[in-house]
Amino acid sequence: MKILWTPKVISVLILGVAIIGSYILNSSNTQESVIVKTEPKGESVEEYNKRKKAEAESSKKSAASQKTSLTIDGRDPATGDIIDPLNLWANYETRTYARKVGHGEIVTLIKREGDGVLIETESGQRGWITYFFIKEYK
Repeated sequence: MKILWTPKVISVLILGVAIIGSYILNSSNTQESVIVKTEPKGESVEEYNKRKKAEAESSKKSAASQKTSLTIDGRDPATGDIIDPLNLWANYETRTYARKVGHGEIVTLIKREGDGVLIETESGQRGWITYFFIKEYK
């Protein structure tokens, strides 16, 4: 079967119009990026550093005033027995003995690193204990 030249020409023209129309629609929808210039606040680098330092110091003071209280729980999860007193470690890695702390004693959280929790007793002594001996972490 032989295809006449007129349908070929018409289909090529329709395809060309569709391509041109698509290009026009896409080019009108794209937006060029706009560069926004901001005006400087008028503070020097030295003033900025002073302001940031003051902000950091005030946030440290507010964090220090919000101490987290924790309760020592000497209940052994394996047996259910209460271990009293519990050891506090001066160095959690090597388990260097520091002092003892009693079951039910209220302590202050200093920091937590992995399984170890650095706490401070009411008498001001610090030491490390494993997290599962703290009621709030169970």
